[in-house]
Amino acid sequence: MKKHHLRPHTRQAAGICESIRISALQLGLLSVQSSHSPDKLRHAPPLGTNDAHVKKQPRKPQSWRIIFYFCLQNNQFEFMIQPASKTARIAYSLITGVMIILFWRNIGFATTLLDMPGSSILGLSIKALLLTLAVLILTTVVVKPKEVFSFLGLSGNMLKGFGIALLCVLPLYLVFPFFGSLNTELTFTVFYDRCILTGFKEELVFRALMFGLLFRYAKTGFFWAVILPALYFGSVHLYQGHDALSSLAAFGVTFIGALYFSWMYVEWNFNIWIPVGLHILMNGAWHIFIMEGTEVAAGGLISNMARIVSMALAIAVTVCYHKRRGEKVLDYPIWKF
Repeated sequence: MKKHHLRPHTRQAAGICESIRISALQLGLLSVQSSHSPDKLRHAPPLGTNDAHVKKQPRKPQSWRIIFYFCLQNNQFEFMIQPASKTARIAYSLITGVMIILFWRNIGFATTLLDMPGSSILGLSIKALLLTLAVLILTTVVVKPKEVFSFLGLSGNMLKGFGIALLCVLPLYLVFPFFGSLNTELTFTVFYDRCILTGFKEELVFRALMFGLLFRYAKTGFFWAVILPALYFGSVHLYQGHDALSSLAAFGVTFIGALYFSWMYVEWNFNIWIPVGLHILMNGAWHIFIMEGTEVAAGGLISNMARIVSMALAIAVTVCYHKRRGEKVLDYPIWKF
């Protein structure tokens, strides 16, 4: 068997980690997870006790456990928090949602510190990158680092995602040129910000993170997982209304859009590039063409009719896809909390 020789700094780090582990074991806060079976936890008994003694004294249920992964042979050290109850998982999902929204609202500090215009392409890109890093970090707390991209749907087939999205939004790009006109005042910066970056950021935060944590991590039903992100997603578009009625219309349309994007995300095996593509291309149609109502998310009569046809086409394509594979649609818990 090959021996692994640790460098001095690695031995020092290992000694610190071992001290933390022993202290946590004595306090009963630590569970040790084997690298060979990462999904099976075994509770380490307090030091100085035997197995028989531990069995006679059942442990109190804990809502949260701190799990350390020790892979010193590969010079790796991982840390994550593993809520032990469903209530704790839901709580973490909700808290994470609040944290990411607060961070998003105050992300302008980055361009202020760098003394650059926040509305420039570079400034917009830096803020989007920081938001993406924040999502990855918050996900890494409860998901193994090597599984984060898969959990968020970022490892999905991007070409397939945008191809399906293009097929589904085709009615918009066929109808809008006949009933509207090209927006000759549209600049690349505006398109990059309001179409490309907005579509990616909103799907990453609302679908991949907030909905994903509730549905895939906390294991709540689809309705409960989608309702809170959809409510907030709709509320952030209230500003587009000029009165109570138009604000309510903007909220309703974007709320339905959130349900639609979430459903497509789940039915296409959590490929986040499908809702991202749908979102970017829909926003693109709203900005490339000038039509009645396209200055806001609520839209006008013709634009909403085209949007309904687009959604119906997406639903039909999805149902046919599952039928050809011998699968069922909505084959997952809906109302379970």
